[in-house]
Amino acid sequence: MFKLSWKNLWRNPRRTLITSFAVGFAVFFLVFMLSIEHGTYQYTKDYSTEIWNGKARIFRKGYFQRETITKSFKLPPGVEKALNHSRVHWCRRIEGYGLVSFKDKTYGASISGVETSREFSGIRKRMVQGRFLQGPGEAVLGWRLAKNLRIPLGEKIALLVQGRDGSLGAELYKVVGIFNTGVVDLDRGKTLIPLQDADRLFSMGGEVTTVAIHYRGKKDLSPIKNSLPENLELIPWQRIMPELLEMIEFDRAGAYIMYFILLIVVIFGLLNTLYMAAFERRKEVAVMRAIGIGKGRILRIMMGEALFISVIGVLIGEALAFPLVFYFNRNPIKISGEMAEVYQSLNFAPVMPTLLTWKIFVGVGTLVCLFALLASLPPAARVLSESLVSQLRFEK
Repeated sequence: MFKLSWKNLWRNPRRTLITSFAVGFAVFFLVFMLSIEHGTYQYTKDYSTEIWNGKARIFRKGYFQRETITKSFKLPPGVEKALNHSRVHWCRRIEGYGLVSFKDKTYGASISGVETSREFSGIRKRMVQGRFLQGPGEAVLGWRLAKNLRIPLGEKIALLVQGRDGSLGAELYKVVGIFNTGVVDLDRGKTLIPLQDADRLFSMGGEVTTVAIHYRGKKDLSPIKNSLPENLELIPWQRIMPELLEMIEFDRAGAYIMYFILLIVVIFGLLNTLYMAAFERRKEVAVMRAIGIGKGRILRIMMGEALFISVIGVLIGEALAFPLVFYFNRNPIKISGEMAEVYQSLNFAPVMPTLLTWKIFVGVGTLVCLFALLASLPPAARVLSESLVSQLRFEK
């Protein structure tokens, strides 16, 4: 059966090759674009969560719905043990709000106390002036906030906050670094100080407002979640940064519509080839039916032809796509200039790597072959539904 299908394809080799290359182009485009899409999304998730929020956070119940420094907690030893065993990056933080002053200028800002030794955030890697925190009495600012305050490195800023117990806290901190993350909210209104200083400034008594967790790829956080007492909860990044998830899903939906349209156009081309091949052999089909070959076997022969054309196209497309996917996986496309700033302002990484995985290659190849088999059904049904008399009278 398959041998006959293969021979039938090469009765008109030009038509077979043209159709196969059309399918191959679609496969090449789908594999390459899906690799860029999934690679960019994965990189963006890691990039955006690493900058500050992390992949998950531990909060006291109710804090995430209404942020207030009074909803703080001490990290239980059991939870700390689970965090260490889960092989994730984690750090304690105290997050509050207050006033930042330098000379005659004062601005409201988000003031965060961080563990300088554990802090994983990308802010450490994005210092444009000076250095990151190393000891007590130091502070680092976002570049927009520093610009608004007109403060140079080495000068001291005054922080004025309301403590957890309602008292006022005020301290002077030396600015040792200025960072630029590309995220407007952080660059315009974020000040970092050591955790011990924040504990004293906000009168926390050894408690924190959150524990940030980060990791690459996928990780099972159920051991951490199961170790939490009733007053604590684990919030994933999808709830912390819903706008990023919505943008990814919206972009993905638009891309999938475009891919589907391309696939339909190619399948219609394949359908046209199969219709022409079927009608050219109407008399041959009639003879096969007359000598006792069943319709089911004839149908399988026609489906075999469609399958062979799609397999040839898949092999051509994936052979062309693999070198490009491999190259851009090792050498991602980098966006620069104003467009990079736009990407960063939307929390998208200005880098477009490809994701090198067999799942995309196998998935695209399987999908194209399935569509090809479905495309073979209408011409086969049309030919097999005709009467033997009309088919035998047919002249090419």
